Amino acid sequence: WYVAQHEAAIEYVMRRVREDLGAEQTPENYQLVYQSRSGAPHVPWLEPDINDVIDELEARSAVVVVPIGFVTDHVEVVWDLDTEAKETAENKGLAFVRVATSGSDDRFIGALADLVQEAVTPGFERRAVIDLPGALENEKRTGDCGLECCLVRTPEGTFA
Repeated sequence: WYVAQHEAAIEYVMRRVREDLGAEQTPENYQLVYQSRSGAPHVPWLEPDINDVIDELEARSAVVVVPIGFVTDHVEVVWDLDTEAKETAENKGLAFVRVATSGSDDRFIGALADLVQEAVTPGFERRAVIDLPGALENEKRTGDCGLECCLVRTPEGTFA
């Protein structure tokens, strides 16, 4: 479910890029990559790593990074993307742009307000931007990930 929600976000972003720029200006290749390896060293992390992917790009390419997994420009975004990924791109002679995180954008704040309203008002229907694949038709999501997202979580959202 974790990967599926990010893939759904990518499809949404690319649909908006096509709508805003037109098909002829839309990048042909895009990919879900990861940053910020965390956790115990013996536990595999999500791949591919953004720097590995940038290293494999051809010199005629450019890199546009859309940090869909982060909502603010905190140190992890600034270091991993604005420093390390940018440096990797520059070493390959690639143009590099990182799209801003949602931060305090009114649409993002509105979506957060919908989540709060949904939690406190029976029958409130959230105005979703995208449907996340993998969600069961009548499944009630109560946390930040799907029921099978984190193996150490119970259906109630508490740690086992």
